[in-house]
Amino acid sequence: MFVDEAVLEEAATPVIALGAAMAREYRRRQMVMNYQSLVERPEHVYHDLLLPAPYKVYYGGRGAAKDWAFAETLVKRAVKEAMIVLCTREYQKSISDSVHRVLRNMITRLGLDSQFQVTDKSIRSVAGTEFIFKGLHHNSEEIKSTEAVKITWVHEAQNTSQTSLRDLLPTVFRLPDSEVWISFNVTDETAPVYQYFVTNPPAGAIVHKVNYDVNPFFPARLRDLMEHDRANDQNVYRHIWLGEPRRISSAVILGGRFLVREFPDDLWRQAESLRFGEDFGFANSPAAIVRFFILPNQRCRELGLIHPGDPAPDYPRIFVEYEAGGTGVDIEDLPTLHDSIPGIRDGWPIKADNARPEIISFLAGKGFSISAAEKWPGSVEDGIAHLRGHVIVIHPRCVRTESDAATYSFKVDQKDIDPTTNGLDGYIQHRGGLAQWAKLAG
Repeated sequence: MFVDEAVLEEAATPVIALGAAMAREYRRRQMVMNYQSLVERPEHVYHDLLLPAPYKVYYGGRGAAKDWAFAETLVKRAVKEAMIVLCTREYQKSISDSVHRVLRNMITRLGLDSQFQVTDKSIRSVAGTEFIFKGLHHNSEEIKSTEAVKITWVHEAQNTSQTSLRDLLPTVFRLPDSEVWISFNVTDETAPVYQYFVTNPPAGAIVHKVNYDVNPFFPARLRDLMEHDRANDQNVYRHIWLGEPRRISSAVILGGRFLVREFPDDLWRQAESLRFGEDFGFANSPAAIVRFFILPNQRCRELGLIHPGDPAPDYPRIFVEYEAGGTGVDIEDLPTLHDSIPGIRDGWPIKADNARPEIISFLAGKGFSISAAEKWPGSVEDGIAHLRGHVIVIHPRCVRTESDAATYSFKVDQKDIDPTTNGLDGYIQHRGGLAQWAKLAG
């Protein structure tokens, strides 16, 4: 008997859709069944999130599951009581910059989707809790107008300025049982949040340092990266994974001339141009690419980018916002590495180590606007002097640049460059490489 294939296809479509829906529901139920709470373990450090306290501060290294613990506790409270939860951070250009996704995913993980109304911009529970998402930077009046906040979660608080903290805290303690929850990865001891909540914590505060070792579900991929850092770079390991503050010695080349701080992704539009610098690496030295731009001091002041206590407040700023790199990268893989950095194919100049003209030619043939950085006798020293005429602001996502800025050092006599550092080696170890910054910024 003849059967029209179109009829069969039409009949199969709802069956396929039903099967896909059943598979999704099965995965959802498995996820809910397999979820294991750290907060509800009485012996675990995150159990203290259930205790009443004006401040709850969790800080340290990467991989400690801080976000998940905070989100779980807030979501479970939201199904039981009506309250306003302010979720904030220093910079929030859009809802995608906030903890909205973390909370949304936690609601699903806990199987509580029916208890919440989740939109692209808001989260409300059936019990009456409302989650509000706002940035702190240049937003003090809107923050001050937020009424009846029960819990304030300051996410990635290492980027929070002294001004923002000063404006925020009196605003959110208007209820007798209001609480401020602070989560952050450590940068250095001079960060306002570290000074306020770790060095001199306020009365009644619950303060815990947490690292990957408190997380029994530490992902295998992160563990591989952590073990690599532990074996190859103790400075990176102790800072990134053990949450130790950077301590800059007098021998560090960029000491007092850099800071790690979040800034808006579109800030580069205030600059005359984007710039890219590249070192191809050699042997065990990694290849490295950075995207950066430069703003004059006056423009930084107009945009509110210079905060009280910042180093060299009268200097112009170099903003490093993206990085890519790796050890042992094959030449044919370099275009893919380049393409991981936004805007690198948009015609902006790329200055590269001139020791490898064949690689520069290869990349130019792949469509990149790349040329060799100029070198001259004494160019390393000139480049260092030029860099120290700026403050380098490193975005937190550029973890290797951060580590390198903190460890590039002179030898004891401060005449020779210490060859033990890595990451952006091309800017210092390869004579003249650092001078590409001078040529680009000149």
